Amino acid sequence: RDCLGEIGRVLSPGGYLYLATKNRFGWQYLTGSRDHNGLRFGPVFPRPVADLICRQKTSQPYRIIVDSLRGYRGLLRDAGFDDIKIYWPIPGYQLPDHFLLLDRHIATGFEKLFGDSSRRHKKFAMQALAKCGVLQYMVPNFSIVARKALSP
Repeated sequence: RDCLGEIGRVLSPGGYLYLATKNRFGWQYLTGSRDHNGLRFGPVFPRPVADLICRQKTSQPYRIIVDSLRGYRGLLRDAGFDDIKIYWPIPGYQLPDHFLLLDRHIATGFEKLFGDSSRRHKKFAMQALAKCGVLQYMVPNFSIVARKALSP
């Protein structure tokens, strides 16, 4: 929050921020993958619970702070950004080949991008999540482009 606030403060009006990060509720965490602290489901837990578990296991505080689609939108708005576009970077945020805009039309974009996928079970699951309207909340990573408001 403080970091985004400082970026919003020093960035010129109309300037852009690019942010690449993990999703707190990405399917990797919802299915039990370990985070950088080694905790299974770590980011999914409420932060005080994750901190308590981490302190008991490692004697260190919980340091993985990632947020959700909704959380990042709120943080960026609070920092003075108004035009916020959030994408699913495919295959991942470190070296993406494609960006799928996470909006209400994700099912259409998904079909164009994964229409010929050879992994039928994975394609079927993602199609179902897209049609139910939850895929955008469960993708593993985000690439975010946000513009600082022209006026406060």
